Amino acid sequence: MSGAALSDRDPPTKEIRTLGYIGLGNAGYFLAKHLATHLSAPAPLSRILVRDLSSEREAQFVREVNALEGVHAAAEKGTRDNWGECDVVVTMLPHGDAVREVLLGKEGIAPLLKPGTVLIDTSSADPFNTVKMEEELRSQYGLYLVDSAVTQERDRAIGDGEVTYLVGGQDEAVEAAMPVLKCTSKYVFRMGGPGKGHIAKTLNNYVSAAAICALLDAYVLGAKAGVDPLTLTHAFNVGTAQSFSSRYSMTRDGLSGSHDSGYNLALLVKDLRINERVFDALLGGGGSGGGEEGAQDGYPAHVRRRFERALEALGGDAGACHTRALRAWEKEAGVEVPKYEDVWAGKLGD
Repeated sequence: MSGAALSDRDPPTKEIRTLGYIGLGNAGYFLAKHLATHLSAPAPLSRILVRDLSSEREAQFVREVNALEGVHAAAEKGTRDNWGECDVVVTMLPHGDAVREVLLGKEGIAPLLKPGTVLIDTSSADPFNTVKMEEELRSQYGLYLVDSAVTQERDRAIGDGEVTYLVGGQDEAVEAAMPVLKCTSKYVFRMGGPGKGHIAKTLNNYVSAAAICALLDAYVLGAKAGVDPLTLTHAFNVGTAQSFSSRYSMTRDGLSGSHDSGYNLALLVKDLRINERVFDALLGGGGSGGGEEGAQDGYPAHVRRRFERALEALGGDAGACHTRALRAWEKEAGVEVPKYEDVWAGKLGD
């Protein structure tokens, strides 16, 4: 442990009056709004300071929250003049490099925060970098970092403030973060010390992506064999092949052709690269990642390569929904999967 022991530092904030929220994207906007309207323990939240790359997004959030009746928290744009008033700051950003930049970069807010401030990173990030950042924030600024990655049990749980958190961090920091975590979740799983929440999230992402990979194979092979992919999916969903993607995103956004899941293919590829680095570091390969054989006999690399090829086939479009990978699978298989207007029709069979 670098720097002074935790007991020699300011303890984590116990009362949350002012909350900072950085990242108002597809998930962050809804979670921040839920905190503004629902966080009342151990005391009602009085202010929420927000920051996003889009000034329009910031303004929209401030306008919407301040127009609501009965909301305790007044919303403001976070600035260098008011970050120091935060008791807790939540980050929800595309990757760990962005988190490091907003906290420890040239214009980072870490030096502006008071000792004892709790930082909750809900991004999907490289767990090894998270451990390093936790040490830096603690030793240099007396700040507490909790990695609390997000997943969900059902479709649209994020919008309802019922996410699942996978949490890592020092015990006293996690306890201080609990009011924020419980306010926006249905489940909170404590995975261990710093970085363990992000370890759990990368494994979650890997298992999910492997299921999507197999599901897309089933779609194109089913279509080629004359088996209707939608009927096949409904059968999966009442059998042992069901997954989050078969039940929700690949059905609603993939088979319908809408491709509007809110999760981009480029982010999926990023998550799989993190996963491969973790596998290589812990199971051999020295953490190099990207090896053709290394991680668990190459299966993490295989899944990553399949989605990288799909992203390349889509022209590297950073904004492409991950369900558009189906189009790349179709092209490779030389078959077209039908688009369905009503993806829920006939889901219970005869």
